[in-house]
Amino acid sequence: MQIPKIGSATAWHVNRHLGAFHRCVAGTIARFPFYEEDEEDRFQGVADELRRLLAALDATALADKGLWETLCDDVAMGDYANWEEE
Repeated sequence: MQIPKIGSATAWHVNRHLGAFHRCVAGTIARFPFYEEDEEDRFQGVADELRRLLAALDATALADKGLWETLCDDVAMGDYANWEEE
């Protein structure tokens, strides 16, 4: 479970168990970089691909307002482009 801030009564689902979390993290890292900053036409497709990957690794991963669904929404908005450090 993810608890958004200390003392919060709200908790959001992450994964079914620690092994599933590890697989989802490893799969997400292996898929990065998702796209380049100028590839807006790929944002939604990559998010859909990531959702399929995560669902295959843990059927519970895409729970509403959960960690992974939120990440996929951010990917669809272009928040995870391949940034180059300068």
